[in-house]
Amino acid sequence: MKALLVTILLVSSTSSSELPAFRRAWALRYSGRLDEAVSLLRRFVSEHPKGPRSDEALLLLGGIMEERGDLKAASKFYKLLLVRFPDSPYAEEASFQLAYIKLLRKDFVGAFAGFLSFERRFPGSSLIPLAEFHMGKALYALKHFYGAEERFSKFLDLAPRHRLAPEAWLDLGLCRLALDRTREAADIFWYILRNFPESPVRRRAAFSLGELYFNSGKFYLAIGAFRRAAEGEPDSLSDEALLYIERARYKLGQYKDPIDPAREFVRKYPERPLAGELQVEIGRYYEEGRDLDRAMEAYRRVLASPRWKAQHPKALLGIARCLKRRGRVEEAVAVLETLIEEYSGREVLEALLMRASLYRGLEAIDKAVDDYEGILDRTGGKGRFALEALRGLGICYETLGRWSEAAGAYGRILEDFPEVPDRAKVTLKLAEAYIQAGEPVRALDALRKGLEEPLDPSERARLLVRAGELATELGEWEEAREHFREALGCGVRKERAEALLGLARLALARGDTAEALPFLRGALEDGSEEAGRLLGRLLGEHRP
Repeated sequence: MKALLVTILLVSSTSSSELPAFRRAWALRYSGRLDEAVSLLRRFVSEHPKGPRSDEALLLLGGIMEERGDLKAASKFYKLLLVRFPDSPYAEEASFQLAYIKLLRKDFVGAFAGFLSFERRFPGSSLIPLAEFHMGKALYALKHFYGAEERFSKFLDLAPRHRLAPEAWLDLGLCRLALDRTREAADIFWYILRNFPESPVRRRAAFSLGELYFNSGKFYLAIGAFRRAAEGEPDSLSDEALLYIERARYKLGQYKDPIDPAREFVRKYPERPLAGELQVEIGRYYEEGRDLDRAMEAYRRVLASPRWKAQHPKALLGIARCLKRRGRVEEAVAVLETLIEEYSGREVLEALLMRASLYRGLEAIDKAVDDYEGILDRTGGKGRFALEALRGLGICYETLGRWSEAAGAYGRILEDFPEVPDRAKVTLKLAEAYIQAGEPVRALDALRKGLEEPLDPSERARLLVRAGELATELGEWEEAREHFREALGCGVRKERAEALLGLARLALARGDTAEALPFLRGALEDGSEEAGRLLGRLLGEHRP
């Protein structure tokens, strides 16, 4: 009896000490003082890992972290709740949120599995309809449209008046559209327009209906649907809808030139953000058609409009391209300098690449090197622009005879960009740079490493022949022979001739003319002029 009394007193004492701290953390969280709330809750959970309020504290911590966008930390707290308190009344919400976080992180397979597990663990949960909805979203993202259709339908059966019902109807329509059941999709989009007039989803449904009619060649119906989508405050959706209207008119023969829909949009709605983008598109249209005067006029119109300031860098790039095509290289460089000095972002990287290319044409190689290195600094050596800069640096260093630095540039491409499609070509350039730098052993090592990668027959044959030639020069005759013989098996005629010639030279180096002759004849048949010269010399020497 005494032991029981002590236990009751301890529990009572623990509970009374926990409660004020927890209530203070709760108050801090809902007054917006999140940092203080997190600090207090962390301390609370650490001091009372199995306390009666610790499960709620972990749920609260997960919610705060989720609100902050720290999804990794939120997942950690939800998982901790489920491990420490599997029978907690908050386990249901934690399990649901774990699956939802996977959906937010675009782990669609994991999200689907998480919601499925949630439904099996909590079959009577009021969150089951939402789990069905989110499983539909995950399956749609994975392009499993039949499965997504089933989940959205189940959600609508379980919760037809839920606030997400209009969106579920739209997603269901999109599933049927993806499954080429266009009539059913159109019926659903019309259902949304009639039954959810106040929902924001209504305009998206009208837009999807317009696209459906447009792609079906029903242009008058498409115009009507896009007009519904364009209602309300200007935004990207209404801009796209208005542009579609102009494109539909072009399809109906109301305009002659394919660029007319863009021109009409700019004329009618110059204040809309899309107008600036379309004006740039107009410039590109004329540029690609080599009507450089009209292209430059279109780009200059962009620059003349303060409301299209976001498009000014693209317009400057367009003008520089036009000037380059006309051979006015120094003017193009001046335009690019303005862009580089006054703007930031992707267009500046494009400008640096273009200016470096122009400098190379002007034989101002040192300036080109500076621009390429500037791109590497700005990108941290990552991404498409860094790759192009490294290629350019390799070419510049070759031109300057700085072969070790050229090898460094090509080596970085192979090291930092494993997915680059022309790895065999870069490997050959790396090997050549090492050879020119007086390092043939490193060149052969580079080729050996390149041959370890998956290559198509043509690429493999080129690397094998070059490796065979280098091995021959370095006195590695057995290795050279293996490379040449493997190259013959690749079935590429040009490299076959080179491989046969390599085998002939190995035979001649050993003084075995009889072995060399058939190799030379084979190389001659495959078009090798060098084989013909060697064969002529050998046959001349052996005439009686």
